[in-house]
Amino acid sequence: MSDSNQPLPSIRPATVFERASALELLLFAQPAAQREEQITEWLEESQTRGTLDGLWVAEMDGRVVGAALGRRLPGRSATVWPARVTDTYSGPAFESRLLAAVVTWLANDDVHSIQALLPAEIGPEHDQLIAAGFLRVAELLLQLCFLDKRSAVSAGSPKRIAGLSFVPYIPQFRSRLTAILQRTYQGSLDCPVLDRACDLGDVLDGYAAHGDGGTAGWYLMERAGVDAGCLLLAHDQRLGYTELVYMGLVPDARGLGLGREVVRYAQEVARSEGLLRMSLAVDAGNSPAIAAYEGMGFITWERKTAYFRRIEPHAPDGK
Repeated sequence: MSDSNQPLPSIRPATVFERASALELLLFAQPAAQREEQITEWLEESQTRGTLDGLWVAEMDGRVVGAALGRRLPGRSATVWPARVTDTYSGPAFESRLLAAVVTWLANDDVHSIQALLPAEIGPEHDQLIAAGFLRVAELLLQLCFLDKRSAVSAGSPKRIAGLSFVPYIPQFRSRLTAILQRTYQGSLDCPVLDRACDLGDVLDGYAAHGDGGTAGWYLMERAGVDAGCLLLAHDQRLGYTELVYMGLVPDARGLGLGREVVRYAQEVARSEGLLRMSLAVDAGNSPAIAAYEGMGFITWERKTAYFRRIEPHAPDGK
């Protein structure tokens, strides 16, 4: 802990020259190889996309002694990494100042919601987020399955499985998809706070940013000619996997054993893209979904705790 008479570090955005050391401090808890890979990726990405503009540091005598990061995402949302500081300056008050600077920067950049993912174990960073107004909203299971090379369905045309027709998404379906998405949230057990607290247009924009294919893996599901749900996949050819970003059935289509069939179709689509790994995140409290995923070969490889904070838009001056 620092002496009360010692000058406090200055808190400000990191310079380009400070970014590597700031990220090294921020990601210190990760294994060395993973940390080095992540830092290299972020530094390279920031050169063209400005993705480290929200990296803030605490600086003292020309040395980085603290760091926190906010990364703007599509759909007026963002994700944060809580502040981490050196032992000399550690303490809730100082860490809170650093995280607050990042949150304020994001709010001034028209961000309406902020999320954070931490290891499942509760620690000091949990207290830091709660003190900053975040809610602990869910425990997530990160799951993965490996696919074989069996023949795949054609992903370019509607396909009927177990009474469901899968209709490829086109931009003209956006309002229809928004209505379906809203209905799938009704009574859902899957992270009931995270997406429901956001504008649905922002949610869709955020979903579209996953992977490198935009909306190419999105499907509307029909049953007997009536909208029954949606399946949103994100293919990432660079990393060689498909993410099951969202799968939802409207209330009338639940309880019919359709979940596994939807997952089966998703796996076939992934195979048709030449991708033999599929990942997803599921709320640990959503037992029906977990059973469907595990029945289709998914295994849990990590647990995370999700936090959420809503940022109220600033009122126009004089209003």
